[in-house]
Amino acid sequence: MDLAYNSQIHNNSDYINRYGADYGVKWIYFPDDDGEFHYINLTSTEDDGNFMRSSGYDEMEFRLYLRNDSNSFILLDEWGKLANRGDVSDIKSIFIPEMPLKIITHGWLSSADGSGVTNIKNAYLETKNVNVMTVDWSYTASCIFYPWVANATKTIGARVASLLDGLNILYNVTGDQIHLIGHSLGAHVMGIAASKTSSTVDRVTGLDPARPFFEYPPQDDVAKLDSSDANFVDVIHTCSGLLGFEGAIGTVDFFPNKGIAPQPGCDSIFKIF
Repeated sequence: MDLAYNSQIHNNSDYINRYGADYGVKWIYFPDDDGEFHYINLTSTEDDGNFMRSSGYDEMEFRLYLRNDSNSFILLDEWGKLANRGDVSDIKSIFIPEMPLKIITHGWLSSADGSGVTNIKNAYLETKNVNVMTVDWSYTASCIFYPWVANATKTIGARVASLLDGLNILYNVTGDQIHLIGHSLGAHVMGIAASKTSSTVDRVTGLDPARPFFEYPPQDDVAKLDSSDANFVDVIHTCSGLLGFEGAIGTVDFFPNKGIAPQPGCDSIFKIF
């Protein structure tokens, strides 16, 4: 039993009183973007879910947004080309290669249309002179078997890395222009992407990097976000030791209100997302 893990989760004994001593050790509830409960068996392995569905990696979308219309975007493929084989001038009218590039993605049971990604994307488009993209891998992320999705972040991250390399080849976008932002499992996707791209990414921001199957239970050779992935890795912990990482894994780690859920303004653990 991981005593550090349990001490953090059970600072409030309500979890044990309500769910029993196995909560957070053998199983856990994980909310989606809508606050719906989902059961995760922490004793499972990703191989247990291989029967669930095909990979769906071809269902990913790389969306490049118009700076004057945050609801409009064009689709690129994983090599940075127009997904619909349209005129390359369509990209050049939207994408300014010398400007900073923000790429944002979601976590489990969510999508690029979820409120978290949408709010971040809109904030950048409305306040900064930057290129903004989002990565939607919701076909894979929507699988209810969490261990399988957690394992799939390795392949999802590798495809994001291919996008970064393609943007470098086609438009000379360099690593020092790139800022990757991911929530929960998406934080690990972006860390993996940064570690696999051919140039060093300037910054990765992890928003509550997912803990189950990355920090606890411990896994062999797990690929996850860490401080070596970019020049600067900042991590914000608001549900540490429960759904998000308890340990410091970035260049800098922020633990607002001790990093423990529920945070001020959140009615309960199930509304933190």
